[in-house]
Amino acid sequence: MSILVRGAAREDVSALVRLRLANAERHVQLNPAVYRVPGVEAVRGHFEEVLSTGSKTLILVAEVAGEVVGMVEVVPLADPPDHQILAPRRAAEVHTVVLDGIAARVSGRPC
Repeated sequence: MSILVRGAAREDVSALVRLRLANAERHVQLNPAVYRVPGVEAVRGHFEEVLSTGSKTLILVAEVAGEVVGMVEVVPLADPPDHQILAPRRAAEVHTVVLDGIAARVSGRPC
């Protein structure tokens, strides 16, 4: 089975929401003092905005057999303000999510 990686589109919003919430739930299991599960509508609104505007955020999705099973979101960080001593440089936060069990589905072997 092959993996297709492509830019996210508006029709991927529901899948992106599912991925973000699954990731949040897993993180809350690891450390509920640090992580939370955001509201569905807040997550949906974020992805709708990013995919409908000229946002600098890049979202790629991974598909297996036509199903979106993973994503990467690259969020550029702003340059430091002029009053700071840090030199401007390109940097970003990178968020990745892959649904549980995908490696086994792609390779045909248990993880």
